[in-house]
Amino acid sequence: MIKEPSTEHDLHACILESQATGVFAFNKSLQIISWNKSLEKLSSIPSTNVIGKSLIDVFTYHSFSAEQFKRVIGGAEISGHVGMNGKEASVTMAPLVNPDGDAIGGVATLQSVETTQKNSGLSQMESLEPYMVQIFERSSLGMVMLDLDFK
Repeated sequence: MIKEPSTEHDLHACILESQATGVFAFNKSLQIISWNKSLEKLSSIPSTNVIGKSLIDVFTYHSFSAEQFKRVIGGAEISGHVGMNGKEASVTMAPLVNPDGDAIGGVATLQSVETTQKNSGLSQMESLEPYMVQIFERSSLGMVMLDLDFK
């Protein structure tokens, strides 16, 4: 017989652990309070090694600073890339709020850049398109973007 979650809390824990995307949460002290199984796989770091540790101590490539994590707690949503255990991952962070809507920390989703590109069928050049669009939009020079077929 398959055991069903008996409480709403158990159901939420099952949902978090069943995610194909790595998910972690942190508190206002920038300590990791949650680290799911997909993130364990992505990072090769068991949750028991990171729960209670500082975000800054866990991430080897500091594309995000303590100030940016604090901005997330303050209401900002931030995305970018981070290095973990020699792997690059795309990350999106948002405030973690209680039922009253008060920020109590942050929550982040991470997915391997390699997996993201492989699953979406993007070439390395196509994955740079959003950055190229920003360059074109902000440039005061006239620019044209062509693919290898000059289209």
